[in-house]
Amino acid sequence: MKTAAIVAAALLALGAPALAQVKLEGSGERRKQLDEMHYTPFDHALWGELSEWTGTAPTAESTKDKVVLIVTWSGWYRQSHGAMRKAQSLSTRLGEKGLVVVGVHHPQNFASGAPAAQQLGLTFAWAADANGKFRQALKVDQDPDFYIIDRAGNMRYADVDTDSVDAAVAELLAETPEKAAGTLAAINARKAAEEREARRFRDVHGRVKPGDAPTVDFEEPAPEAYAAVRWPRIAKFNIQGLTEIDNLIDRINKDGPKVGLPEDGWTTGVPNTKGKLVIVYMMDPRRRDTINIIRDMNRIQDLYVRDVVVIGSLGSYEGDNQQQVEIDPRDKADLERRIATIVASIKQNRQANHPIVVGRVTSDVFQNGAIPIFRPVGEEMAATFIMSSDGSMRYLGHPNTDNYHAMIRNLINIDPGVQARRKAEDAAAKSGSTNR
Repeated sequence: MKTAAIVAAALLALGAPALAQVKLEGSGERRKQLDEMHYTPFDHALWGELSEWTGTAPTAESTKDKVVLIVTWSGWYRQSHGAMRKAQSLSTRLGEKGLVVVGVHHPQNFASGAPAAQQLGLTFAWAADANGKFRQALKVDQDPDFYIIDRAGNMRYADVDTDSVDAAVAELLAETPEKAAGTLAAINARKAAEEREARRFRDVHGRVKPGDAPTVDFEEPAPEAYAAVRWPRIAKFNIQGLTEIDNLIDRINKDGPKVGLPEDGWTTGVPNTKGKLVIVYMMDPRRRDTINIIRDMNRIQDLYVRDVVVIGSLGSYEGDNQQQVEIDPRDKADLERRIATIVASIKQNRQANHPIVVGRVTSDVFQNGAIPIFRPVGEEMAATFIMSSDGSMRYLGHPNTDNYHAMIRNLINIDPGVQARRKAEDAAAKSGSTNR
């Protein structure tokens, strides 16, 4: 079975922020609590909860203007030893650049730590968390866990996935203390700017439910009108192993391949997309991290409710969209159960403000399973693309990248169908007449 292509490279090629390279662990209420730690000052009094130091205990003064990597481990738990080797490697290579590594041993069997540390060749400071209060404060669940404090003394990444530690450390070492201190303000300023800009695209004449028919009649532009538009081009990755994705990008840049939406399986009825952009994101019931993107897509739908219909497509994207593949009945039953559970949760908790369809979108560009799933921001992975109002694919990427909103606004401004509908709506608003 062909699998969906995973874009494992950093999304800088598509304008992604550095955060897109860092994956975090945890889920549910614990992940929420960990997220609340981000951009808050680390409590240096917690160092006092640790004892029996090997090496010099860190302090607020000794770690000032430095990046601190905390790793939890257990001498008796061999599965945590790989994390300690990684931490030692980072300490050796990046200590002179301002990285301080601190090991925190499990409360149990601290005596096993010394021989393990000697065998691992640890040279950075580590200590016992005898009463478990340090681990409790940081919501540590199982060794090894990584936490990273930036040069401004703020917790930036709580419980980082092991594979993302190097990228997270490199990102924070590249910052000055001043830049680190202003990171949250910069993020909030960017979101505020997006909100202000998006207001210009909202329907000031009354909220339109996503997927509703336009409130006015208008003539849809001919294909020639779309052919005459200079659609934005997507930069290719040009990275070994991502040829399939680059081929897909070539197709989008060349002719805007058509995309088909399912006729059945809609949880709220088939949406009317006449004169609007359509943003489709794919959710795989076997991948919780693709479901988590719903809240981000809700925000996009709210921001661009006048001109955009967001659609969530729920189905397995591990196979070829264009070929029938034999599926084990047990796997099929499991998939159906997962889908039913997710749909029920979405409906019961009103998680989505936009149409959801149980079924896969289709396009000849997906014949080789080349559906890019972009690396996460936080817990959210995403496979999304934007269609112009004639049903042609014009862009793909992660909705939390820096240029995603700019791309939406650009497409709104140049899409012939969107502009034709807007013109008719504005004229009707001036005359006080609509179809409703």
